Amino acid sequence: METPDGLPFDIRITGPDLPAAIAPSMILPSDIPKDPKWRETYHLSVAPPNVAFEMTWGPGDPLRILNFSRGDWEAQLLEMAG
Repeated sequence: METPDGLPFDIRITGPDLPAAIAPSMILPSDIPKDPKWRETYHLSVAPPNVAFEMTWGPGDPLRILNFSRGDWEAQLLEMAG
């Protein structure tokens, strides 16, 4: 995918069949390193072109937001979504 300006805009999601809903809770970024053996089931990243948003989750597990950086990519994503 490309931005309206022609720059690369990569959205990736990995995992088995996506659930209809995700957990309504989220753990704090400072708590993520406290559980180093946890493995995500699902992983979403948005890279326009560098990773600006990244989150992971699993069935019944809280969301883990690994990376979020504000920028023009937010408006570009909305524009591309139509």
